[in-house]
Amino acid sequence: MLRNKKFLIVLVLVLIIILIGIYFYLKSIKQGQVQPGLTDEERTAILNELSSQVEVDPLLEKERDFILKDLNSASSNGGLTDEERTAILNSLNQ
Repeated sequence: MLRNKKFLIVLVLVLIIILIGIYFYLKSIKQGQVQPGLTDEERTAILNELSSQVEVDPLLEKERDFILKDLNSASSNGGLTDEERTAILNSLNQ
């Protein structure tokens, strides 16, 4: 009985602490200190804007696609280790 009572007391205290945290979080949002996350539409619009500002040389893009295709076929045939594949992919993304 005593053990069950201690558990309930601890559970109530934890719930009170969580509710206090939620209260202050909502209060800070209302005051404008915390901005909620972006919606999917806003995130997509930002990514589209950024991608339209970056110009990629078509020849480099074709070369990168060829290397990735070759890399995938080589790794599926057991020709490359995971470390080698990761190193090549990292150098391509730079």
